[in-house]
Amino acid sequence: MFSADSIQNLRRSLAQQRPLTGPLDLQILPTTRCNAACVFCPLQAADEETKRRYAPRWLQSGENLPSGLVDRLLDDLYHLGGLRRVHITGGEPLLYRHFLPLLFGFRQSFPQVELTVVTNGILLEKHAAVLAKVGIARLSVSLNAGTESGYRRQNPQAGADDFAAIVRGLKALSEEKQKAASALPLLSVTAVLTRANAGEVRPLFEICLAAGANALTFIPLMELEFDGRAGNRERVLSAEEFSRFQQALAAEQDRARARNLYLGFGGDPRFGGRLRHDDFYAKNPCYSGYAFAMIWPNGDVRPCCNCEELMGNLTQQSFPEIWYSPKYQDYRDRLLRLSDLGPPPLCACAECGYLYENRTLHEALHG
Repeated sequence: MFSADSIQNLRRSLAQQRPLTGPLDLQILPTTRCNAACVFCPLQAADEETKRRYAPRWLQSGENLPSGLVDRLLDDLYHLGGLRRVHITGGEPLLYRHFLPLLFGFRQSFPQVELTVVTNGILLEKHAAVLAKVGIARLSVSLNAGTESGYRRQNPQAGADDFAAIVRGLKALSEEKQKAASALPLLSVTAVLTRANAGEVRPLFEICLAAGANALTFIPLMELEFDGRAGNRERVLSAEEFSRFQQALAAEQDRARARNLYLGFGGDPRFGGRLRHDDFYAKNPCYSGYAFAMIWPNGDVRPCCNCEELMGNLTQQSFPEIWYSPKYQDYRDRLLRLSDLGPPPLCACAECGYLYENRTLHEALHG
């Protein structure tokens, strides 16, 4: 998404103080349904009252994006132009009844766009053949553990066969890619780093090697605390535990390089496994209003994954009407003054999921 054309379009948009194309990056949640109950997930870590007060979007249980909205969204995005990357996530997208039409719709409408599917992998074996042939760029599987016991600590409500099913699904994808003689989709396995899996670097690494994965990334934990009402701080690593985790990563680096497999931690080590950034947003803007957007299953359009701010709803307006609305323009103007004004009240900028993209865009624009 960081092509010369994209950067030039963004530069022109900023100069004219309005977007000249649609977003570069779109996250779409086709469903909030999920067949896992990971302990670190906000849906599990926060009670209903906490969700109601701080993040009503998490209350959307069992929502599914109507297929008619998808068709209209594809048309709107095509005419807006500018789209370079799409993440289909959730919830669990493989539970979405219209998953294949959604996948083929984006692939047909945007053949050059980088398409990524994020899944917990429980149903991967069933969909492996299609995912290996449809032409998506990356499949991200959230395994989160290297052993069945570790998986159950992360997901206490897991079915008896869930961990084994994910491992079989990874193997099935590898076999289907070989049949198709294709390097795509790149397979990225992720694990949200908690005290439950910090000691399972090696077994998870072995699973990834056996599956021919391209990357194994440990993701920093989004620490949740709402006025003491709910939280997941007990899952954050101690300094000693994080040090041992780093040593375990270092011990496998030679084998990882030999197999051309990226192995690493996706956060800032200074924060000991928690999702935090440095002082980037104290000095630089956020480009969410120009570069990113997120679609929720009920049709809500939000600026990014960590923002409660609602820009509009696709059941009431088209995406261009929302994207070019005065409300969205006020929001994007506000984010360009982030260093002066601080984060908007309804956005968790301290736990930004687009920090890398914002840094890269800022360096390309001003470096």
